[in-house]
Amino acid sequence: MKKYLMVLATFVCLLLLSGCFSKKQTLTCVRTEQTMKVGMGFLYVNDKPTSMDLTYELDLSKYTDTQIEAVSKQNFCSTLKSSLTQYGDAFNNCKQEVASKKLYVKTDIELSKLSQGVLNSMTTLESAKKSMESANYNCTVK
Repeated sequence: MKKYLMVLATFVCLLLLSGCFSKKQTLTCVRTEQTMKVGMGFLYVNDKPTSMDLTYELDLSKYTDTQIEAVSKQNFCSTLKSSLTQYGDAFNNCKQEVASKKLYVKTDIELSKLSQGVLNSMTTLESAKKSMESANYNCTVK
């Protein structure tokens, strides 16, 4: 009987240590302004932020092919980084592409490199959602 209790206790400990009971939630926030859509995604595990990404989609359908080609040669990752100073050096793995007359820019944000002020606004999923919605983003939680 003791042997079975030891096996059961070991199994329960392994489940707890492996994170099987961790609560994962994704907060996705999107804001559309004229021809640009801005998205921010957050992953929360047990109500703590673990990752963040930022996406931009710019509609180029009113541009000529020559203009679209010129746009595709620009470095929007560095432009984005310099215009969003609150994220400082937290930009990571930034990629851009032009496809189907749209410019897509996507980057990960390293949470460890964010300023304390930015981190304080996202300490919990609910506080991040409120902060983003106050900046006119539409947010969903999954």
